Amino acid sequence: MASLFDSAVVLSPMAESIQHAFTELQEKMAMEAKCIPNDKLNLAVEKEEWCHRWSNLTDEIEKCIKARQEKGVTLALTSEDVATGRQVAEWHNTFIAKGTEHQVALVPTIRTALSIHVHPMSI
Repeated sequence: MASLFDSAVVLSPMAESIQHAFTELQEKMAMEAKCIPNDKLNLAVEKEEWCHRWSNLTDEIEKCIKARQEKGVTLALTSEDVATGRQVAEWHNTFIAKGTEHQVALVPTIRTALSIHVHPMSI
């Protein structure tokens, strides 16, 4: 008698590690998207701190995507994740354009990191 697990794809430990890291980064991205400070002059420090966290997060997402490409692991973002990432990247770029990130070097935004294909969650 066949089991539903007979046709299951078993991930390699490396693929599982990449997948787990990517899932955590998706959750962090969603949390940061909810924590965008208001664009007010008196919140310059908060905006700078947020920009720094976002920059670090996009660096980590980029590393995960590179690891995915090197190992041939399929990762996916929902269309909602992509839309959120793009909106948050615009806020990040707005804050930087206004000079709120004085000491933090510019890094690629989530648009670079979101260069993977959008399809239903396959993770």
